[in-house]
Amino acid sequence: MEVEDSSIKESFENEAKKVIETFIQHHTEWNDETITGLANKIPSDIVSNIYKSNKDYKLIANCVISKKNQINPKVDSISMWEPDKDFCVSVCLDNERYYCVVNLYAVSLN
Repeated sequence: MEVEDSSIKESFENEAKKVIETFIQHHTEWNDETITGLANKIPSDIVSNIYKSNKDYKLIANCVISKKNQINPKVDSISMWEPDKDFCVSVCLDNERYYCVVNLYAVSLN
């Protein structure tokens, strides 16, 4: 069973992509301090931006950033809550230096 309103899931995914793209376009070099900050800032901005427009979900986001020469991330997720209301979105984007993977979990409050 899928989320009743797939447009909500799609809008959450689009917001995550928008935030990730903004950061990876501006941070093309690998710097441990900067990347550590991004791994914190990216999920924080995603959750904050979504929550401003949709307070009907509890949100959890995590972010993994890895150098391209170290691993090739494979991302998948599954949620087992109420499949007609709750969902998880996984987004993986990259630039020439690194991959950025975000998992966003949304649990309906209704």
